[in-house]
Parts: sequence; C-alpha cells; structure tokens
Amino acid sequence: MKVHYQDQLIDLDLYQKEGVQELSLDGEAVFSAQVQSPMSGQYILHSDAKVSQLWVHQNKDHFQVYYQGEYYALKKAQKSASGDQGGPLSNKIQAPLTGKVFKVPVQEGQEIDTGETVVILESMKMETSLSAPFAAKVIKVYCQEGDPVSVEELLVELEPLDS
Repeated sequence: MKVHYQDQLIDLDLYQKEGVQELSLDGEAVFSAQVQSPMSGQYILHSDAKVSQLWVHQNKDHFQVYYQGEYYALKKAQKSASGDQGGPLSNKIQAPLTGKVFKVPVQEGQEIDTGETVVILESMKMETSLSAPFAAKVIKVYCQEGDPVSVEELLVELEPLDS
C-alpha cells in the first residue's frame, strides 16, 4: 500500500512469513517480529530479545501510529482517474490514544516546522508526542494541559504553509 508520510510517498508492505510479521518500506525489509494483539489497536512486538508496543488507530484512509515514543500520521494514497497517487495529509491532529493532555507547546497563529511537537499526551505514565506532519500555521488549539482526551478527539488544527 502506498501512504503519505510528511511530504513523502512511501510503499509500505506488511505480510506474514513463517509465523512472523514482516514490514518493508519501498521494497526493503526493515522489521520482523512475532505480534500479539491483546486489544484493538494495540500490538506487542517480540523481535529478538526485545519487546515493544505499537499503537495503531485507523479512521478510513488515515492511520495514526505510535511506536517507541514517536507519533506518525499516515494517509493511504488514493489512485486518481489518471492513475497517480495523490491527496494531501490531514490538517487535523487527533489523539491516537486515551489519556490526558500533558503539554501544549504551540499557540494559535504560530508557524511550525515539519516534525515539530504540537501536543504531548500522557497515558499509563508514558508520554506521547504528536508532531506536525508538514510545515504549518496553527489555526486552532482545542485542548489545554490536564484535559482528558479520547481516541480520535481533535486536538489541534493546522493550515499548511506555502512552500
């Protein structure tokens, strides 16, 4: 499947081989692990002697992924009538998990760079940083420190900066 991540179009494949999940990006194998899924959207990965958690939330063609302290906003690329892959990334930063707002380091009207942290959530004593998928202006902040949040709750709305 082709997905948009930041300003890139990536070919992402996830498949099972001999009881192990394999992940490849642009045709190159990057990760393999045995996977358990104790609850919807949560995955426990066993790779060599390392155990880690992966959280995935899907809303139609948008995926929010949290892995090893990093947040990734992906959008499945759609084929247009001409056959090319296109479509913009979402300008909405939504909660990928249930928790509370730990910090909001941005303000309405502020210009931010790709990858800059816009909200930090706390859940189960772990912090999750949510970053801007592209350079943008912060249009609206819908949360403040201490607010409880649910999965898919809108936290920040962005407007892409013209390059």
